[in-house]
Amino acid sequence: MTVDTPHFRSDLMNEIIEEAWQSESPKNGLSIVKSFLKNHYQAMKNDKYLPIPEKCRGYKIIKNKLVYFGEDSEISKEKYRCMNVVDQSKTMLNWMQFLKEKIRNLTLSECVLEITDIDNAHLPDSFLDEDVDICILQNFMKKSAFEQLQQRVQDKKTKQKFTCIKCSKSVHTNCIQCDSCLLWFHYSCVNIEVPKNALYFSDHDWYCCKCNSI
Repeated sequence: MTVDTPHFRSDLMNEIIEEAWQSESPKNGLSIVKSFLKNHYQAMKNDKYLPIPEKCRGYKIIKNKLVYFGEDSEISKEKYRCMNVVDQSKTMLNWMQFLKEKIRNLTLSECVLEITDIDNAHLPDSFLDEDVDICILQNFMKKSAFEQLQQRVQDKKTKQKFTCIKCSKSVHTNCIQCDSCLLWFHYSCVNIEVPKNALYFSDHDWYCCKCNSI
């Protein structure tokens, strides 16, 4: 279902954007983009979709700030807590096992997530970490989809069950967390000696084999 054009005047907004870019005025242009994106996100709150003009692609409003995502959707190995909002967004979408092309289209606002996407998405234990703020994904999806994501994450937090990604058994003690993917592993499953190496990694970053290979 699409938004009625007269309601959001997307035809008029297109003309304004094109005219703004002719003057090559970044401030004016970015102001127009932010204005249009607010209409776009308002449409998603009504579970509708307003197509994004070419000039607006690559931009998103994250916590009321205009953020440029650009063309590149590659994920790099980096401590999650040190990532900027762009990389954290892409990383979370990657955790949910969306295809690379899907993530690219989402960051360029060529599509939005529907409730069925969230129903079928993978939600690893990474989402239980206190540093993960799913609100930065709000403008990647329709309102119903975001509400479903919130509910699924809350259900996981209520259970508070962590699983070792290597052996699939519960994690309670003698374990370590990857600083990039935020998943937990038993020391024995990743060949970490206790307590010698464990004490070392308590003060240093540690990355699992998968994140190390990125």
